[in-house]
Amino acid sequence: DEKQLTESLFEAIFGDGNTKSASEETGINQATIIKWRNEFNYWYPYDLRVSGKDLVQNHLSFSLYNHTAMFDSDKWPKGFAVNGWVLVDGEKMSKSKGNFFTLNELNTKYGADVVRFTLCNAGEGLDDPNWELSFAETAGKKLNNWLKFVKENKGKGRTINHPVDTWFREIIASVSYQAHTASERLKFRTSTRLFFFELTQYFKWYVKRTGEPHAEILKEYISVVNRGIAPIVPHTAEEAWSLSGEDNFILNQPFPEGHSPDQNLLIGEDLVKQTLEDTRAILNIAKIDNPVEIVLIVAPEWKWQAVRTAGELADGRGQVKLNQLISSVMPTIPPESKKLGAEFLKKWVLRDIPSLGPDWQTKYNQEVDEEAILSASIDFFSNIFDCKVSVVNADNARSSMVAKGNQSLPLRPAIFVS
Repeated sequence: DEKQLTESLFEAIFGDGNTKSASEETGINQATIIKWRNEFNYWYPYDLRVSGKDLVQNHLSFSLYNHTAMFDSDKWPKGFAVNGWVLVDGEKMSKSKGNFFTLNELNTKYGADVVRFTLCNAGEGLDDPNWELSFAETAGKKLNNWLKFVKENKGKGRTINHPVDTWFREIIASVSYQAHTASERLKFRTSTRLFFFELTQYFKWYVKRTGEPHAEILKEYISVVNRGIAPIVPHTAEEAWSLSGEDNFILNQPFPEGHSPDQNLLIGEDLVKQTLEDTRAILNIAKIDNPVEIVLIVAPEWKWQAVRTAGELADGRGQVKLNQLISSVMPTIPPESKKLGAEFLKKWVLRDIPSLGPDWQTKYNQEVDEEAILSASIDFFSNIFDCKVSVVNADNARSSMVAKGNQSLPLRPAIFVS
């Protein structure tokens, strides 16, 4: 009865009104009113509303206005998410163009996981997500390849430890941390690509460095990827979870959280990878197919001190005033290196800093023993280049290598090839 819809009833359900008074006034059983109030309190405040970006100027804005006008702050919406309109290969969907698809059609053609994977990969945030037909056509193969990998590697791996094991464990934690953070911000494309593509590339490098993954770390890697992709491709993840020997359902497993990584470990392995790439580039340019010896010449301590000082002097954008850096650093440079030092500082400020990005100083503030890191990787380099490889500090380089050693930079060794 509309006569029962009194202000006191609404206050009792949605506000701080008295349920007994509302019951007496309306004739509605008090227990029923309490049930309605509990139902409202269960659902409110709602955590998230997801809508198209065209609704920002009307529905979403007025939702905020109305909730603010009617309720106390503890009942206001906790969050909104806004997305764009789905495009197909960069074009707006249109029946006249023949690029209009229903979800039912796509599910029939590709299967649910491929559709979910392709939609997830299409974009995030306010950008219009772009359904790529080429990705949809290959996504099934990508997912099947993962199932094949999991099946073939169940129970595999060595039991003897390798120094690079610690690095890859830290990478797993770092990727999980980044992906979890992205997911909390509803950036599921970023999260899924971190698990399915980026972590896979790190794993390939890990195998290249070690020859064979450690059994426990291999199992952890498979588990993390499976749990990370489960929200997007649940059927594939569930099958992979079973293939890896797990008994319970993956839907009951926690999403990987990880932690902020040990930067020294990451920087050290980045140094090895970058040095490998630089050495290959030099051999390619010099057209040297069979080197006899490769000497990696790491930067002297005074260059590291200069770079750390530059980091301390950098502004919020990572920029450094050259005159200020020179006046701070030049007195600390050994007399025999003064001329080289002035040239180094000028190049670092004008050439190197702009290419490193605004947060470059964080990387160079770490205590990195380049000589020790590269020396521990000599066998790795020797096996790849099939020649003698050695590491030396520029201060101790042979006379024939001094000119080359002068080119060394922190985290970018000079490379002498014969």
